[in-house]
Amino acid sequence: MPDIEKRYGTKITAVGAARITACVLAGTKLKITQAAAGDGGGGYYVPTVDQTELVAELWRGPIVSAVQNPAVPNMLDVKIVIDDSVGNFVCREMGLFSEDGELIAICNTPDTEKVAISTGVDGRLTMVMHIVVADASVLEFTIIPALDVVSREDLERAISEHNTDPAAHEDIRQAITDAVETHDNAADVHPELQNTVGGIDARLAVLELKYGTNITGNSFTVTFAALTGLVVTGVWNETYQRVEF
Repeated sequence: MPDIEKRYGTKITAVGAARITACVLAGTKLKITQAAAGDGGGGYYVPTVDQTELVAELWRGPIVSAVQNPAVPNMLDVKIVIDDSVGNFVCREMGLFSEDGELIAICNTPDTEKVAISTGVDGRLTMVMHIVVADASVLEFTIIPALDVVSREDLERAISEHNTDPAAHEDIRQAITDAVETHDNAADVHPELQNTVGGIDARLAVLELKYGTNITGNSFTVTFAALTGLVVTGVWNETYQRVEF
């Protein structure tokens, strides 16, 4: 018998659709407080809108995040983290429940093994459920962000984006700029360097007075009464008949 084509997706249940419609008309919010996961009764199945519970629920707990999908405006990405105390089953279904325990949305998932920490490995499992509604603003999620986990790649990307953001820590950037400017303008900063520079300036001034030229920016010439005993090291410029240094 050939394998059936497996399809995966999320469905708003009949109860969920009715609750969402009522909230839209009344201008109220539908509070989603919990998520659940199960093994689908041991095999693949396609959820139906008339379901009021998972086929075989094995975990129920809080939602760690619910954010708008960046590619689809009316899609929400709902994340759950099944802790390491629960395990030894294959996750094949997920559901979202309202604060009064009604199943609002359900999805099937590819077989995903959920191990427990008792097996000797980190048993936490992160799953994301995609839910599409006409007006996502009508849904209000109770989330527990402290339970969320971040991959190394996500953390490194967030740090990189933070470090290159020109608006990050504007107060610290301005404080550094002000401190550098104050340092550069201080009259008593680095006195040993200021004394050295002052001494060099004085010696240059004496040379300029002696030879009558600005030796800091222009070349100067020296005329000797006699060349007897004078040794000069440089490059002879044949065109101008002079030694250049």
